[in-house]
Amino acid sequence: MSSSGAALPRSAVSIVVTCAVVIFVEGYDQSVYGAVLPVLVRDPNWDLTNAQAGYVGSAAFVGMLFGALTAGWLAARVSRRRVIIGCLVIMGFFGTWCAFATTGAELGVLRFLTGLGLGGVLPLTSTLTLAAASPKWRSMVYAVMFAAIPIGGLTGAVLAIPVVPAWGPAVMFALPLPLLVAAVSLSWWILPDTPFGARAGRTATGPEPAGEGFGGRFLLPTALFVTATGMALMLWYGLNTWLPGIMREAGYDLGSALAFQVALNAGAAVGSVVVALMADRWGARPAVVAVYAGTALVLVMSMVAPPQAVLYLLITLAGTGAQSGLIVLNTLVNRSYPERLRAQALGLTLGVGRTGAIVAPSVVGLIVGSSIVGSFTLFAACALSAGLLAAVAVLVMQRRHRSTPDPTQGSSSAVR
Repeated sequence: MSSSGAALPRSAVSIVVTCAVVIFVEGYDQSVYGAVLPVLVRDPNWDLTNAQAGYVGSAAFVGMLFGALTAGWLAARVSRRRVIIGCLVIMGFFGTWCAFATTGAELGVLRFLTGLGLGGVLPLTSTLTLAAASPKWRSMVYAVMFAAIPIGGLTGAVLAIPVVPAWGPAVMFALPLPLLVAAVSLSWWILPDTPFGARAGRTATGPEPAGEGFGGRFLLPTALFVTATGMALMLWYGLNTWLPGIMREAGYDLGSALAFQVALNAGAAVGSVVVALMADRWGARPAVVAVYAGTALVLVMSMVAPPQAVLYLLITLAGTGAQSGLIVLNTLVNRSYPERLRAQALGLTLGVGRTGAIVAPSVVGLIVGSSIVGSFTLFAACALSAGLLAAVAVLVMQRRHRSTPDPTQGSSSAVR
């Protein structure tokens, strides 16, 4: 049963739940390297410097870049379901193989190959979820689904506290294999088996205009959205990869350092829903600016060596802003483009924006050894830039849409 005021038709609940299970696995995998990194850099058998550990962390995001850029193209020719299943199989095979790596170079290659699967999952599950929800509640439904990523990261961080000291870091890579099998099964039975292009292009103007793409009036706002997404991803993945390592360098023991990662992901999981409510009530554009400005302030406050309890609170708030801001940013992208370009726009911004995730572990790895304050300064600058660039992108898109209306949808001035 469905109605225009319903947040989610009953027929779509199973699709969104399946998407949440899929990206829960992705969230775990994204955080697992950060959870084991403090051990790897101190293990003489690995002989990894902070800088080298950063390069290994970046390898997964290089793979995610290629995965994100090719997922939409493949889905348009095969189907979303088949591509998601293929991505999960790649994640499961190479992610589990990471447990048997013995050198940094070997782990880097395996993380790159795992990233190929990771990168394709998020754009496809995002478009499925955004399409399932009614416009009124789209931000909320998407936030609930997207919260599975930090919940997956939270699960990984919580498990790492007892598992890593007792059995070593390798076990962490193999733990999600049963859930991956379950995610593949759910995807096969529940997700739709239609290509993106099955309904795309049948608009008031006929097939999608050849050659328009993201040029013309879409060029500048797309560039702004891509840059904002890059800053947002640099903030989130930099924190999620290096926070335990940063805190270990600051003198905290392994358990306390991992507890900061728990706080980061806990804040992200809870804050995702709260900020989505803000976006639905007051608009996505003011929400994204407020969230990232607040995150920047929190990170600056973390530099002054506050008491440990206060620092836990600040890190929780940083997780709230870093992850929920990305959710609102994705919603802004989805709302800002004509329907025929939304899937490609989200894939493009998340794909090219992955460059921020790619450089984050390497850059922070170079900074950690010399200046912990420098790492948080970088994160704060990324947060502020992401919010401001996203707001400017929406303003440019609104102005150009009013001057050259698109016949396939209403005015984008509704994008707030």
